[in-house]
Amino acid sequence: MKNTITMGNDEFILYIRKNYNCSLTNDRIGKLVWSWILNNSKEIDKTKDIERNVPCLWQNSRLRKTFGFRLPRTASQITFNRKLLPKLFSYLDQLGEIYRADEQFDFRKRIEEEEHKNMPELDF
Repeated sequence: MKNTITMGNDEFILYIRKNYNCSLTNDRIGKLVWSWILNNSKEIDKTKDIERNVPCLWQNSRLRKTFGFRLPRTASQITFNRKLLPKLFSYLDQLGEIYRADEQFDFRKRIEEEEHKNMPELDF
């Protein structure tokens, strides 16, 4: 078994979105996780072990409107030591708990806001 694993920010974001009503944006979650991985894994080569803007696997399915579910369309992939996984998921749990939103996120409201944003203003 190899010592490294490649995972993307999309996987970390999905974990948080499935388990917590977290108020952080996807970009912020991604940056916090990257910072944590880089601080806890000294052998990462930033040019070789990081790949940016990789399409997320759910974009190949029929669910093209992932914005309603607060999931990214692309994500960065990072290769790191798999021994970090238990601590990393503990960190994800901390983020979800610390930044828990008071009210439940209503993705239908978000879809309506997106639809109305593109509607022209009518002046009668």
